[in-house]
Amino acid sequence: MLYVVGLSEFNPKNQLKTPDFMENANITSIYKGRGKLNDLNNDRGIFLLSVLRTILDKLLYVDSYEDIERGMSDSNIGGRKNKNLSNHIFVANGIINEVKNDKKLCVDLELLDISKCFDSLWTDEIMNDMYDVMEPNDKLSLMYRENMVSHVAIKSPMGITERKAMNDIEMQGTVITSIKCSVQIDTLGPECLDRGEGMYKYKGCLPIPPLSLVDDVLAIGHCGSDSIKLNSIIPAYLQSPFLQYLKQ
Repeated sequence: MLYVVGLSEFNPKNQLKTPDFMENANITSIYKGRGKLNDLNNDRGIFLLSVLRTILDKLLYVDSYEDIERGMSDSNIGGRKNKNLSNHIFVANGIINEVKNDKKLCVDLELLDISKCFDSLWTDEIMNDMYDVMEPNDKLSLMYRENMVSHVAIKSPMGITERKAMNDIEMQGTVITSIKCSVQIDTLGPECLDRGEGMYKYKGCLPIPPLSLVDDVLAIGHCGSDSIKLNSIIPAYLQSPFLQYLKQ
């Protein structure tokens, strides 16, 4: 592994460190394809890291993926192997078909987009969720240590800006951030299942939790009080990881 383990009398793994140059990150913006070109809200900030940091992230991803996969539910399929949008389309089409065939059923489908999700992610909160799905080990510690401090500069047409230290940020566009985001949003599904309220029940017995693709969410509930409950659970949940959603 490409990291330096500092010596400690008690626990060497508590001293996981990365070289200073791996803490540098450059931000470049990509136009989202909608809205005014001169409005930065219509740009997506992508972080560019050093080659060695990217290799380290890839190694961490490869070594940790199986643990992460075992700990996640089927609610969020973003950033996961052998899963794609067709998984959720299959479920949604099954519900739509059931509603069409049973004239007594009525359903609400609500599409939600987490507003500027990667900008709002907080390392401490994400690592708590990663701890829940992974076996605690040195890889988990290193993931946390990587993002404790980042020296960030912005690439612009006029050149690169002065670097500023930023703490506890998750960097969109890097190797492992997508699966981290999916892990956090994936907790919404089990939360709704634990509450047991608001969700559509397929064939009257199988509750369908919110279906997510990274930071996009499809919530399905029976029309009426169930839909109202589901629509109150989701924003209440999202206040915990400091995220906000936009209705579509």
